[in-house]
Amino acid sequence: FRNSLFVEPFNYNVMVTIGNYYGETVGDYSKAEEYYNIALKIKPQEADIYYDLAKLQLLNDDYEDSIPFLEKAISIDKTNGNYYRTLGTIYYNMKENEKALENIQEAYNINDKDILALNNAGCYYMLVDNDIWRGFSNIESAYEEMPADINAEAKALITDNYTKAKEVYDKFVEDEVAPVVMPSLKLSY
Repeated sequence: FRNSLFVEPFNYNVMVTIGNYYGETVGDYSKAEEYYNIALKIKPQEADIYYDLAKLQLLNDDYEDSIPFLEKAISIDKTNGNYYRTLGTIYYNMKENEKALENIQEAYNINDKDILALNNAGCYYMLVDNDIWRGFSNIESAYEEMPADINAEAKALITDNYTKAKEVYDKFVEDEVAPVVMPSLKLSY
């Protein structure tokens, strides 16, 4: 990394890569933030850097501080569903349900092939709206549409949610008036 930075001191990709290394591999979030901020000085209109900064805040469960970074990323690039999906999950975790649903739906509207947005919508409908049928339908679609090359973490999250949601759905179909205990489903950033 140092050689790359020496050869190309103004290459923001090198700085972002170094930031990713410190954040994801080393776990030194302050060092990662330092490199992301340097990259922003070179390319201040690069939305993904703000997204990286938001994800860094999320590693510390700092929802409040991640929101301005995501809002800035969205103001630069309104076509990236990942920004909306992440913001929707943050608002869900903060119990701001209207904002959560708005952003989850926007993520799906931008990319209806985003199975993580579909998973998040299903979780929202089951856990907030208590709409078992609609929630399970979304989670089932996310599960069935998982691509073969999906990363292991996302696959495990969707599979776990599907298994839990299916159990609730099956009980609901058996007896629609019986009380249903909602499972602990997880939304994806």
